[in-house]
Amino acid sequence: MTFAAWERVVLALAILVSAGIFGRDLAAKLRLVSAGRSDRPRTDRFGSRLWRVVREVLFHARVVGGRPVVGLLHAVVFFGFVAFGLETTDHFLEPFGVPFLPFVLRGLVGQRWPIAVYVVLVAVIAYGPPLVFWRVASARWGTGNASSDIGLTVRWVDAGWGPVTWLSCFLAQAVVGVIVVATKIPFQNNTDQIRAARDNPGYVIPMLVLAVLAAPIVEEIVFRGMVLRLSLIHI
Repeated sequence: MTFAAWERVVLALAILVSAGIFGRDLAAKLRLVSAGRSDRPRTDRFGSRLWRVVREVLFHARVVGGRPVVGLLHAVVFFGFVAFGLETTDHFLEPFGVPFLPFVLRGLVGQRWPIAVYVVLVAVIAYGPPLVFWRVASARWGTGNASSDIGLTVRWVDAGWGPVTWLSCFLAQAVVGVIVVATKIPFQNNTDQIRAARDNPGYVIPMLVLAVLAAPIVEEIVFRGMVLRLSLIHI
């Protein structure tokens, strides 16, 4: 949707006024920080300082270290706000005819790269942060053995319980499927978009690999391995 000329002017003025107020308050805070005097260099160890920012701001290492459950949920909210911020930026630019998100996505999807490149890009963007957090959390608050910290170990008893669990889940899905079909309940799933774009292998194959292989593994690590175990500790 594109605004009329006068609507663009009003929106632009509102954005400029808001940005000016934000800049004024930010400048005041920066002046306070700059007025301080440090007894040590502030620009040394750039690599370790940058990694600390990434670890504590992006991956919430300090917050999760103090209160694991609350900190992990706060991290989820944080990433949600990041996505919401990108979407909000797109909405603000849309009245001016600037396709922000379509331009960014087209820059990735529109390239004629090998399919493997798309798989790696999507996997890194979607599943990289939680896997990195898993390793950081294990080293910082666990035993250092990332697999054992989330219960990712193989035992002889799994040879018996594994097939039983699989068969039970399969039968449960079959029963639910019969009920849904018999009662004509409308339903959708996360492969509908794949079916709609089946003529584009650059989209279909990466989504199949991620949805069928990567997603279940990462979801088990995050929810059963970390969230459930943290919840059981504090319940």
